[in-house]
Amino acid sequence: MAGRHTTPTHSYGYEFAFTGLMTCVDCGCAVVAEIKKGKYVYYHCTGHADKGRGGYANCRRKYVREEVLDEKFAALLDRLHFDEEVLEWVRDALKASHADERREQEQAIRRCQTEHKRLEDRLQAMYLDKLDGRIDNAFYDRMSAQWRVEQSRLLREIERMARLKNHTWKTAFGSWNSRAKRASCSSSSLRMRKSGF
Repeated sequence: MAGRHTTPTHSYGYEFAFTGLMTCVDCGCAVVAEIKKGKYVYYHCTGHADKGRGGYANCRRKYVREEVLDEKFAALLDRLHFDEEVLEWVRDALKASHADERREQEQAIRRCQTEHKRLEDRLQAMYLDKLDGRIDNAFYDRMSAQWRVEQSRLLREIERMARLKNHTWKTAFGSWNSRAKRASCSSSSLRMRKSGF
């Protein structure tokens, strides 16, 4: 079962943007998404208000397109306003979070580098064993091919993590801050209620 704050993913791998954020106004059940005609995303109430003891609620028949929800959520977010104290708190939180993330990335890179060197050392030792006649050519070819594939995977992972290290907390905060500055009303006055559910 997915955690409360994770984005649910269906078996076909599609992440629905608003799943888990809304409940039905009529019956209080979860609002879920599904794909129609292979490309249109619709949201609807599960209609299980009676916990499965006699059918579905009528609100289950109401559908809303994801584009409509996009517009409504965007309008609500555009109305948010953050004072300097909140912006400072977000800046500090992003900075601390980025420092933790960077430390984890550096540790992961070191682990990959250590594993890559270990495989290289094994390849060298195995080559000497082959030259000394301790192992045959077929074993050497099979194992060296496996280890070279693993080394290539490790190098790709190191490169990927090195690119992630270049993403700084300042970039993340700048993106968040530019959206926040466009806001025009106090966040305390925001109440999210979905019409039609």
